Amino acid sequence: MAGPSTPEVGRYTFPSSQGTVSGIVGIGLVILLVVVIAVDGWGLDGLRVQLALVAFGVLTWALMLRPKILVRGGRLVLRNPFHELSLPLHLVDDVEVRAVTKVHSGARTYVGIAVGRKTRQMVRPTTMGAPLGPFGMRRSEGSPAGDTNADLLEEWVNRAAADARRDAKRLGAGEEEIRRTPFVGLYAALGVLVVAFVVTLFL
Repeated sequence: MAGPSTPEVGRYTFPSSQGTVSGIVGIGLVILLVVVIAVDGWGLDGLRVQLALVAFGVLTWALMLRPKILVRGGRLVLRNPFHELSLPLHLVDDVEVRAVTKVHSGARTYVGIAVGRKTRQMVRPTTMGAPLGPFGMRRSEGSPAGDTNADLLEEWVNRAAADARRDAKRLGAGEEEIRRTPFVGLYAALGVLVVAFVVTLFL
C-alpha cells in the first residue's frame, strides 16, 4: 500500500489505499490476455474480447489507481474515479476517515474514496476522555497519529484547514468557489470502446 508523499509546505498527496495491489495485478492480467489473443489471432471474436478487456482495464485503473486526495495551492482536492472535487481549505470544517474519507464543510459532506479504514480499524474502543472533534464526535483511540494513511490524512489536512481558516479570518476570506470537474477523458475512452465493440457486431 502506497503511503502519502513527504509533506512540503502546503502540498500533500495521499494515493489510493483501496485495492492498489489488486488494481495493478488486474491491469497486468488485462495486458497479458490482450497480447495472448493478438498472438493467437482470434479474428473478430478475439477483437471483441480485447475491447471488453481494455474497457475492464480502464475501469480498474479509474476505480483502484486514479483516486487520490491532494492539498494544492490552498485547496483540498478529492480525486474520485469519475470526477474531481476541489474546495478551498478554509471552507473545510473537519476531515474524518471511515470506510471512505468524509470532508465536512458547513452543512455539506463531500466524499473521497481514495483513503479509508478497514472495518476492524473502525471499531477501535473509545474512551470518555477522548477529545471531541468539531462535530462533537469523540476521536477513537488506537494506533498513534501518523501510524496509517488515514491517521496522517486526518492529522495533516485538519491542521492545514485550521491554518487556512485562521489566515482567512485574519486576512479576509479567500476564494469560495467549490469546483466539481467530471473526468471527461474516462467517459471518452469508454465511449470509444463501446462504439468499437458495437461496430464489430455488424461486421
